[in-house]
Amino acid sequence: MRHARDTHPLVLRAESARLSREAVESLAREIPSDPPAVDNLLEECVEGHFARAFTALSLAALHAGTAVDARHLVEGARLLPDPGVIGKLAGRMQGDIVGALVGAVVDGRLS
Repeated sequence: MRHARDTHPLVLRAESARLSREAVESLAREIPSDPPAVDNLLEECVEGHFARAFTALSLAALHAGTAVDARHLVEGARLLPDPGVIGKLAGRMQGDIVGALVGAVVDGRLS
């Protein structure tokens, strides 16, 4: 896990938040509407192993109507709490969803 001073404040808030509808809605009001900015946040979550933040920010971005690329599932699927969340996210992401999930399985990140 990264040192806190190097981590985006929104990632830290999401990592410490309880995974609930209220928390996701609150994060959705703060998350950037720019897909590349969301990509950067999700990449930071994956690199820092911030599992709760990856889950919460992915859900928040989708709730806010911001596109989330499925490529984040290749490395991020292992951070998700259960298959139901993987399905919920995958069903709303954009890009090569099947390729991302197969990539996660092939790389051993998802079994």
